[in-house]
Amino acid sequence: MKNLVSLILVITCLAPNFAQGQLERNNGSPQDNQTEPKKDKPNLIMVLVDEHSFRTLGCYRELLPYDQAYIWGDGIAVETPNIDALAHEGALYKNFYTVAPLCTPSRASFFTGLYPQDTGATKNHEPLSEDIPTFAEVLRADNGYYTGFLGKFHLNGDEKPGWGKRRDKRHGFIETKFRYNRGHWKFFERSNGKVIGYEWRDKDKFKGRHEQNYATDFLFNRGLEFINRQVRMDRPFAMVLSIADPHAPNIVRLPYANMYDDMHFQLPHTAKVAVRGNPSVPRWQYTDGDIVPEAEEYLEAYENSEFFQNHLQNYFGMVKCLDDNIGKLMAHLKEKHIDENTIVVFTSDHGDQLGEHGKLNKGKPYEASAGIPFIVRYPQKIKPGKVIDTTYSSVDFAKTILSLMNARSKKTNFDSYGIDGSRELLEDDVPAKLNQIRFLYDAGKKARWAAAVMDGFKLVISRNDVPWLFNLKEDPHEIFNYYNDPKFSEILVYLQDALLAEIKEHKWPIFKNQSLYWDPPVCKDSNDVIPIAAKGYCSEIQEDQVEKHCQLPGVFDHCQITCNSCCEDSIGKVVIDKELKACEDLEEHCSNAKVKRFCPKMCNIC
Repeated sequence: MKNLVSLILVITCLAPNFAQGQLERNNGSPQDNQTEPKKDKPNLIMVLVDEHSFRTLGCYRELLPYDQAYIWGDGIAVETPNIDALAHEGALYKNFYTVAPLCTPSRASFFTGLYPQDTGATKNHEPLSEDIPTFAEVLRADNGYYTGFLGKFHLNGDEKPGWGKRRDKRHGFIETKFRYNRGHWKFFERSNGKVIGYEWRDKDKFKGRHEQNYATDFLFNRGLEFINRQVRMDRPFAMVLSIADPHAPNIVRLPYANMYDDMHFQLPHTAKVAVRGNPSVPRWQYTDGDIVPEAEEYLEAYENSEFFQNHLQNYFGMVKCLDDNIGKLMAHLKEKHIDENTIVVFTSDHGDQLGEHGKLNKGKPYEASAGIPFIVRYPQKIKPGKVIDTTYSSVDFAKTILSLMNARSKKTNFDSYGIDGSRELLEDDVPAKLNQIRFLYDAGKKARWAAAVMDGFKLVISRNDVPWLFNLKEDPHEIFNYYNDPKFSEILVYLQDALLAEIKEHKWPIFKNQSLYWDPPVCKDSNDVIPIAAKGYCSEIQEDQVEKHCQLPGVFDHCQITCNSCCEDSIGKVVIDKELKACEDLEEHCSNAKVKRFCPKMCNIC
């Protein structure tokens, strides 16, 4: 079994080192400051947070079964009345996904409407290509909007923090004074025309003024100032307010730091299943091969650890701080009499497993990682309380928001992959498009998995495991593999065909220089705990112990490869040289380990 502690400490997007940064002056060209008459143009405020679990929002808990809404224990929840109000007064998406659950590629997709590999930002710390228009560029150049970006950008390469650098790389945003590239600072201050970021250990410097200088509060306040300037100028605006919380490090200012100290967080049910190994998690969920010898003792110790309790308590605190600032923002819009004509979008670049399936953070196709909150409030045109069931992803955002704003565009990239979901937002009689498939994949040049999602079903293929078909209707915890269930063979083939076409058309990296199972092999060692009194896995059986162990009840059939109890070529295909091939086409590839397991008889290994 896998070592949960080592996995939890892997935080791929965390930037632990902190430095000072300079405030970028507004060097917008004269034409940047020329705007058309406001007419009936709606304003846009996109609140983009980082690594946010949708289960921490009351508006999502309302729609979930109790055991899904309260995965950390009976009644264990953070109340979010202000974000909930956005949903109740607008539209909430039940099935919205990031196309790639990692900071940089997800943001690139949101802003351009393209898959990450077509933006230059295929993995963390890669820059967004300068020649690709963003939705902000369309609003600025073609529609006369004044645009601004405040907070974490994460699309200018590895610069850290990146204040005041690459002034030419505005990507459609006129005002970028408070935009920094990356890092997870806890405090900001303005000093002599500069912005300086501080880490938590510098908190005493801000004693008595944490509420003004804590990063979330600081950026929201700058956002209010931005709004005030646009109202005075009477010009339409679009602002992205990008908040680094609730991303780790999980530390937050008072009173949020101790607001949830009286809560005792339980490990999610799926974490306990993962550690017990019955059934096991997919192999793409873990990167090591450590075994937990005493699962129950380990689970109890970890659940009661100071680390786990503090991690969740402070995460809840960060969410509460964020919600209070949303309340401040919405009150300000109402005070300025622009709340009716301002579109407010609340979303996140990706989720956070927060212990689900035995892991923290993101990067996986699970709901907690790839599923994200997505809420749109637009009182003039969106009916309150709308819940959208259709599956959408971050690649659809740019096209949808431009259409919702009736913004004209001379650019073409927004028509490439994204779906315009504005009609479903605006009209009451549009049925949910339950057969609409959206695609997700592991970012980077060495992608480990790719997935197709539709109407509660999720097919995941990977380079280090058999295909998994999740049935979120019958198994919302995503524990079981329904691939071999004949009841779902039709939906399986439908998802397989769609995923194959998408991978080939857009040259996804999952097929590059690797082999993978497109269908599962007939002969296999189960990843689950061996179903006998003695604990263990097939992988633990030593070569000199095979004969002894394989005679035990259940082992012979459970460990078919180890016990050499199966010699049957598989019906189906594997991916070799970017093509799907059956056993009759694979004789020349028997040196490949996956081919050997897929076609053991043809390869003469049994």
